[in-house]
Amino acid sequence: MKIVKYKKFIRENGLEYKLEYVKEQQSYDKSHPLYEKNILVSAIRPPTVPKDTSRLRISITASHTKKDITLLLNTIKNIQSGDC
Repeated sequence: MKIVKYKKFIRENGLEYKLEYVKEQQSYDKSHPLYEKNILVSAIRPPTVPKDTSRLRISITASHTKKDITLLLNTIKNIQSGDC
């Protein structure tokens, strides 16, 4: 899958801005299904980000395969829809 398809998938599924949470615990809770699938993400919380926010930091590298990225995007989509 080309990067354009990934960008389209992210845009169509509203994943671009939804990895920011109000409560710190939310970022930890949302990261758990990712860890269960061996996807390493970091929960970022204050003081690294503004007070009353937390985020998931996801780093994609050249060593990630198409399969890895597809798994990541599908898992995030499931988390956001409440399926995880």
